[in-house]
Amino acid sequence: MTDHRITGLAEVARLCGVSLSTVNRKVGKLRDFGAEKDSDGVWHVPVTAIEGVGWKIKADMPRHATPDMPVTRSDMSPETLEIRAQLDSLREELATLRGRLVAAEAAAEKWQMIAAERLQNLDDLRLAQRLLEARNVEPAPEQESTPAPAEPEQPAIWFGRFRRMRGHG
Repeated sequence: MTDHRITGLAEVARLCGVSLSTVNRKVGKLRDFGAEKDSDGVWHVPVTAIEGVGWKIKADMPRHATPDMPVTRSDMSPETLEIRAQLDSLREELATLRGRLVAAEAAAEKWQMIAAERLQNLDDLRLAQRLLEARNVEPAPEQESTPAPAEPEQPAIWFGRFRRMRGHG
């Protein structure tokens, strides 16, 4: 099964609703749970590592924070402004859907693991049932007819080191 990974610590911070400095402080723990830095210096963090440090992915986190500086210029046409507003809206929606997708993939992987485990348990139970049924169907082995050992007429009684037979003084 593949482990869903998030690329970049900034993306982890955004999806989890924490600051980048908080993520940087937890890099050691993230690494313990499987986060890796590639040769280009980019972090790849599995969802299980995020859960391991106690964070949850918030599916509705916006992709980009809107800066305080104005986005529009005075020379932009009204159509450009409208398209830019639609673009920003679509970016936010895309970011929301990406977050939901990551969370849904992680949940799907969890349920697939549970289903695989239950399927293995079911296979084990079927094997046990076949073995029990096979044991019940086999005929009992025939026992040789040996006469029962003859019992002594009078059993021996032990007292300490001496054996005394009943009826013999």
